[in-house]
Amino acid sequence: MIRTEAEYRNTKKQLEGFELRFEEKVTELKKLNLTSKQIERATDPDRAFYDQLKAEVETYENLTAGNSAAFATLVAALTTAGSVGAILIASRIYRSMKQSELAERLGVDPSQVSRDERTEYQGATADRLAAVAKALGGQLTIQYD
Repeated sequence: MIRTEAEYRNTKKQLEGFELRFEEKVTELKKLNLTSKQIERATDPDRAFYDQLKAEVETYENLTAGNSAAFATLVAALTTAGSVGAILIASRIYRSMKQSELAERLGVDPSQVSRDERTEYQGATADRLAAVAKALGGQLTIQYD
C-alpha cells in the first residue's frame, strides 16, 4: 500500500519505466521466435507485478481524491482480510492527513508513525490502535463472537 506522496511519485515513475522495459522484453522474445503463449508465460510475472503497482497507484489516487465509494470498498476488503493497520493508513490518506499531522495529534515523533505504518501497525497494542483511530476521527471497536 502506498502511504505517502513520495511513495506515490516513486511508484508512478517506476510504472512508466516498467512499461518501456516490458515492451522491450516482448520485442526481444519475439526475435527468439517464441510463440505468443510462450511469450505470455515468460511475461506473466512481470504483468502481475505491473498490475499490482497500477492498482496501488489507483487506490492512492482514489483515496487522495476523497472517493468515498472507493474508500468504502477498500475498507470492506481490508476488514475481511483482518488488516486493521491498512485500514488506519487508508483512513489517514482518505482524510488528506500527512504522517506528520497524525504524529502531532498522537503526541509522538513523525518517525514513529512512519515505522508503525511501514509494518501496518503489526505488534501495536489495542490502546495504540484505538488512539490512532481516535486521532483520525473514528473509533476502534473490538467485537467477540
